[in-house]
Amino acid sequence: MARFEPHSHVAVRPFARHHEGENVTLGLVDQQVFVTIPVEGLEILDTLAAGATVGDAARRYEQAHGETADIDDFLDALAQVGFVQVPGESDEAPSPTQSPAPSSPTEPGFRWISPALARRAVSAPVAGLCAIAIAAGLGMFASDPGLVPGATVLVFHEHLAVWLAVVCGVSAGGVIIHEFGHVIAARAAGVPARVRISHRLWFMVAETDMTGIWLAPKRSRQLAFLAGSILDAVGASALLGLLWAEHHGWLALGATLRRVVAATLLSYLLRLLWQCFVFVRTDFYFVLATALDCKNLLGDTEDLLRNWVARACGRPATVNQSAIPPRERRAIRAYTLVWLGGRAIALYSLIFAALPVLVGYGAEIVRTATGGHPSYDAADLLSVLVLVFGLQLAGFALWIRTLYRSRTKGVSNDVAVQ
Repeated sequence: MARFEPHSHVAVRPFARHHEGENVTLGLVDQQVFVTIPVEGLEILDTLAAGATVGDAARRYEQAHGETADIDDFLDALAQVGFVQVPGESDEAPSPTQSPAPSSPTEPGFRWISPALARRAVSAPVAGLCAIAIAAGLGMFASDPGLVPGATVLVFHEHLAVWLAVVCGVSAGGVIIHEFGHVIAARAAGVPARVRISHRLWFMVAETDMTGIWLAPKRSRQLAFLAGSILDAVGASALLGLLWAEHHGWLALGATLRRVVAATLLSYLLRLLWQCFVFVRTDFYFVLATALDCKNLLGDTEDLLRNWVARACGRPATVNQSAIPPRERRAIRAYTLVWLGGRAIALYSLIFAALPVLVGYGAEIVRTATGGHPSYDAADLLSVLVLVFGLQLAGFALWIRTLYRSRTKGVSNDVAVQ
């Protein structure tokens, strides 16, 4: 039975819009929900918002385009994400895909940074200087690949508490700079932004919420997504330059400072590697989603997988995805391979890398508590307990909470990059 009868009027919620070629992006900014539809679909919504009935909107569409619109499925899909209200249903409950976010991008978010000032910070001369710095770093690496430290630079056999505090402190400074890069690029596009703590899978991360960026031009979106990675690459190039200069006798760092520089460089490189994991919402995931014109690539892929599972079990599809354009649906189907492969790799690393490390440090803590002979002193183990176990357990807690909420309320498609 049709949910939108020809004689019925449909309440269309006020939304923001951004035209881009033959498509238009619609946004419920308060709910952090964005969809891309053909411009013909916008005509239907505008007609309904003006007070026409569903039948009137269908007839006007047929007169304008010479074909019949599948208007019931179109409106049903938009109702699921909150753009329209099904006649006769209550408007009080949030729609399944509108999970409340920790913060709303419509609230003040770094508004003291004016768009004009931010645009100067991301201007062509600044971008050129960043490109020169990154090119210089790549050149130094090409001339002397041995400057890049191995993983053992992060293994400390003495004064563990001091080393952990130093490396974590310096790395935290790099994270702040990274996030501020996203903030500046978002403000340059006139979009509010805020930094918050979240997670990717079971890893706790800092992220910049700038969901309204979907309504900005594609070039501004890509810059906002890449800004943090660009600053990371510039920072890594600067650190590599210090090691290169010492190696060629231009300066003397000393053993301790050299170790700090090398450890920090490795942390920058690992962070850049992590940003390339496009099977979760990392910086380059959003770059890919923007290139494919998929506003909710990850969420739509997970909905598609749920539909496949439901059909395999003999149940109807759980989510109506008929409003997604065919080209976007093809991209989503291809992305399922990335999603499945990435999750498999992440699970493998959890079982065979992260958990063994946690078990190893846990054994040291137990050995200390039972009067044994640990490798580290009490201050070292306290640092491990706080910085390793504390952060990892917090990440697990956030991940489990998200899994629970996604089962009960659905998932939102907000833009929050690391």
